[in-house]
Amino acid sequence: MEGLPITGQYPGANPYPVQNAQFAAAPLVPPLGTVETQVDERGRIRIPAEFAHFLNRLDSSFFLTTLDTKVLRVYSHTNWANRVALLQSQRSEHAAAAADILFVANHYGGSASMDGQFRMVLPERL
Repeated sequence: MEGLPITGQYPGANPYPVQNAQFAAAPLVPPLGTVETQVDERGRIRIPAEFAHFLNRLDSSFFLTTLDTKVLRVYSHTNWANRVALLQSQRSEHAAAAADILFVANHYGGSASMDGQFRMVLPERL
């Protein structure tokens, strides 16, 4: 995986619902951009601190996937559920493309948690 984009548009009034109650009062502003990261010998990636602090405020467990086998995408489980609902609600002219996106994302994707050194173990197929 070459990059780690942690940006996106999510349906609903609050695009990044905070699951971690400890941080619920402060405004949540996502970092922008894509960062390069390396996979270590144990299949882990190190999340840069700016992104890790943002992710920790969202949740403690994440859905990691790719849509193109080149770029890793990290979603909180709540945001991934919102994406799935949006894709499943597509009208007939976009239903096939939405189904293809979900198939690829679920084929490569899996859950992960971040350790104290901002690392996540990649799902086996990634």
